[in-house]
Amino acid sequence: MKTFYAGLELATTDFVICVVNQKGKVVFKREGKSLEAEILKAASEMSRQCQGDIILHVEVGDLVNWGRRLFKPFVKEIVVSVPRENHWIAHDPHKSDQHDANKLATLCRTNQFKKVFFHESEERREFKMVVQHYEEMTRETTRIKGLIKARLRAHDMIRKDSTVFHPDHREAVLSQIKGEVSRECMIQLFCRLDSAKELRQRALDSMKKMSKRFPEVKLLMGIPGIRIINACRFVAYVQDPSRFPTAHALWGYARLGVVQPTSNGRPIGPKHLNQAGCGTLKDISHKTFRACQRRSDNNLFKRTYNESLERTHNDSHARLSVQRKVLAVMRAVWMTGTPYRDDLGWAKAAA
Repeated sequence: MKTFYAGLELATTDFVICVVNQKGKVVFKREGKSLEAEILKAASEMSRQCQGDIILHVEVGDLVNWGRRLFKPFVKEIVVSVPRENHWIAHDPHKSDQHDANKLATLCRTNQFKKVFFHESEERREFKMVVQHYEEMTRETTRIKGLIKARLRAHDMIRKDSTVFHPDHREAVLSQIKGEVSRECMIQLFCRLDSAKELRQRALDSMKKMSKRFPEVKLLMGIPGIRIINACRFVAYVQDPSRFPTAHALWGYARLGVVQPTSNGRPIGPKHLNQAGCGTLKDISHKTFRACQRRSDNNLFKRTYNESLERTHNDSHARLSVQRKVLAVMRAVWMTGTPYRDDLGWAKAAA
């Protein structure tokens, strides 16, 4: 059976679908408005005209879920790639949807793209959106707090403590602002903060409620330093631990993998952490490391840090080693489905 390679450019107003055969020749092309009926019609025509296996290539974006749902009945496989990795498309000075769709099909045919993991479970994809919504509400609350302190500095008040945000201390703060209009502006900022904190709490409640559908969240909370928020974040962003065949693969995705630039087999620069990947997972490992350092018990991660620091005399090296171990343990606990045991360093069924 013949194999065809399709590229889909899907925007809020228009779409373009381009299909090439195994020799790279365009055998089908359609464009139209981004309406479900028009897209389904084009997909059906593509399926009838291209008698064989069709592999559809689309770049990750806000509409990727919709596009995958519409085209799934008509194609053999749908692959999703990262736009920033498709330099042939991103750096083209003469960009257009027609050319981009053709290039997506060509990149698919030549297998020159970086595939993005896309979980088939709608429930897990929704959970990731819920977690991202909570993170956005948290960033908004932090942003407003920073704005309040900046406004206070403009009124000759330098406050480095967090009590300034508490309702019981606001009257004392507002009494130091002389101008009536300026005082009213500050009151409005405090109202924005109260609203943002309420929405953040509602987002947190939604995340906690939905996390009950995933037993691995509770399992991960048995690891030292892991509370429900970071357990939810890990589950949401990883989605499936088996997608990482080794702990090293997870470290690379979490921006904790070490890379060495080379040219003709020779190093051309110092080793450094790879910045490509998911910064959220790196943040989870760092927060867990800090939480374990604050704990009074001699937990696994605290012992690992002290041993590494004694061996290397390098704080950064020791901390990064612990962060990698945190992610390795979380992956192992989830994959094995067994509780964490500190004496073994990872998950293992109780005897």
